[in-house]
Amino acid sequence: DRSNLVEVNRINQNLLNLNSASLILLKDSSKANSSIAFSNSDSLELKKIKWGYYEMGMIRCENMPKLKRGFFIGYQKKNENPSLYLSDKESVLHFSGNVTLNGTICVPYNNWTYENIRNPSKIQNLNWEKFNKSEFVKFTEFIAPDINKEIAISTDKQVNSFFDSTIFYNSIPSDLDGNFVVFNNNKIIVNSTDKLKNIILIAPVIIIKSGFEGKIQCLATDSIVVEQNCTLNFPSALAIHQKKKSTKNYIKIGSGSIVNGKIQQVGLNSDSTYILIEKNCKFNGEIVSNSKIFHEGFELDGQIFANQVNLLQPGFVKVNALQNVIIESKFCQKNSFLTSGINPKILSYVP
Repeated sequence: DRSNLVEVNRINQNLLNLNSASLILLKDSSKANSSIAFSNSDSLELKKIKWGYYEMGMIRCENMPKLKRGFFIGYQKKNENPSLYLSDKESVLHFSGNVTLNGTICVPYNNWTYENIRNPSKIQNLNWEKFNKSEFVKFTEFIAPDINKEIAISTDKQVNSFFDSTIFYNSIPSDLDGNFVVFNNNKIIVNSTDKLKNIILIAPVIIIKSGFEGKIQCLATDSIVVEQNCTLNFPSALAIHQKKKSTKNYIKIGSGSIVNGKIQQVGLNSDSTYILIEKNCKFNGEIVSNSKIFHEGFELDGQIFANQVNLLQPGFVKVNALQNVIIESKFCQKNSFLTSGINPKILSYVP
């Protein structure tokens, strides 16, 4: 009858308005936490929230609350942002072997060396920029996600909407997707068979077992170990913040692993904190450290900010050396998957 037809038209119109409101929220941050009334339809409530390191857009029809949309927001890399940004003043940046580096290098001094370059034509656009300490501090600031560490509660839900209250656990109980935080005072272990999407893990120690694939943000104060052949999809993050100078803190990425998202390590004592990257790892996004990165060769589409990038070789370490390394920014300049930058777009939808 006519009343049903009117209701169907109303729903269809509000679905179209969800699309329009999504674009408005992306393009105009001033519209966040506001209400927009479209002609001949219901008002929509617009919000922006932080979930770990990522922004989220939340849109709900005020008079039809089941009509809603949530999504992660990603950003493109600014053209002027460096692909490689190092702060160490003591060691010359050294290239050897198989190296591909496209973009801007930002180092304290206009100085680097080459040795036995196999593909010299692939090292392009080495536009030197003088190191700026204030910029490096800005990039390596530890942004503590706004997570309320409440007492864990029990539930049988495996999917929890971001429009509902956050559900907290002390350990990973089952497959989880959405608005969950797993918080433990000691250790969290992610098994290869766990099915996890969009959740946050908080613990001193986090271990991700070989072969795991999912979307998780890991926030630790002691160590994060990603074992071999893991895949972390967008939007993922690995972040560690050293709270005591006396402790040794690190992020370790096992060989053959892929990380799509943000890796961030901030230490109070640069001599006891580091990121270790084993061979054949691939990254899309940002790697940020105010200390040292040790590597056996890697591929990155995105940007690196660090004090040193050191090559691990049998029996010794070569300071500020790149070998068997590809650093580019082609993909991240065309696609929006960084946590900050320009041209915000929808990275992925959430429940």
